[in-house]
Amino acid sequence: MWYKKGVDGNDPLSMNNLATMYQSGKGVEKNMAEAIRLYKQAAELGSARAMYNLGQTYEDGDGIGRDFSEAVRWFRKAAELNDGESMLELAKLFEHGRGVPKDKTKAAYWREKSRECQCR
Repeated sequence: MWYKKGVDGNDPLSMNNLATMYQSGKGVEKNMAEAIRLYKQAAELGSARAMYNLGQTYEDGDGIGRDFSEAVRWFRKAAELNDGESMLELAKLFEHGRGVPKDKTKAAYWREKSRECQCR
């Protein structure tokens, strides 16, 4: 599989893509532990998409237990790299006070920043 070769070559895009396959069970046997490991590895290499996916995994509690604080941490890292979807997720988390104190001002900030970034 080409993604595995990319992972062996330390390519964060391949890591993220293979992780999504493990998460969904498409093309490989579903394996959340491996998906999370690959998301983390890609995120540590600077992949905003992997950071977003990791945040989503923590927010949903998919295979690791729901942890809104960890979701906020990963969404914030991705948002700082101009990931618009992460900005919107941060807005929702601030709006509802999940993983952070409820703060409509910060929710509005992240929502507006997402609109301005033209990064979707």
